[in-house]
Amino acid sequence: MEDQDIVISKVLPGCSFAKAEPDITYDSASPSTVPNQWKVVPTNPLSVYIEESIDLSGYNMQEMTFFPELGFYQIPPTGSILGSDGGTIIDCLVVSTVPLDMDGLNSQLITGSGPALADISTITNPSATEWETIPYCRIATYARNDNTPSGNGLLQPIDVSQIGSLQPTAVDKLFIYRMLIPYSNTAPYVGFSLLSGASCRVGFRGMTKQEPEIEYLMRLKRGYELANQVGQA
Repeated sequence: MEDQDIVISKVLPGCSFAKAEPDITYDSASPSTVPNQWKVVPTNPLSVYIEESIDLSGYNMQEMTFFPELGFYQIPPTGSILGSDGGTIIDCLVVSTVPLDMDGLNSQLITGSGPALADISTITNPSATEWETIPYCRIATYARNDNTPSGNGLLQPIDVSQIGSLQPTAVDKLFIYRMLIPYSNTAPYVGFSLLSGASCRVGFRGMTKQEPEIEYLMRLKRGYELANQVGQA
């Protein structure tokens, strides 16, 4: 097979979660504008996430390796958080070659870390996620701007980082996760009434290549090892 330049991408729908300001869970009557896609994180019911995937099985069946060259994330500026004391959102988008645990990801983000990075509290507490399994990750922090002429709780970007590896992969599926972690300005950090996130598109520009047999088999072997580590966690 000849080498091919390709662009792969996936659209993730947005969400809107409502609750009374003092509540620690969202309203069960209308949990989201896209039911059965966005879910709450079990250990933190105010954090929400969505899981999607990009199918690479066609290239996998041809024994092709995908070499990502550029990861991209496209989103309109329409996220918001409503509350009497303002609020902040951590918005994390992760593309992984193995399934991720959402409780673990939520904990990493709250402590200022991320997938494949050590916990911020100590460098002796490494992440259970291997760096090579995260080809793309974008973590952003947004805060409500009370000076905007709107009652919609519009958000202003505070900090954005990218920590993906862009490592080649021979897997048949890329797992995509987006997580929103909201909190208000004052303890107990639940004083908001509406959380919304815009739809987005994530993807890669790269190349599919047929590697020499030994290199390809070693890459498959490594992929199976990493997948098995996840299954044993």
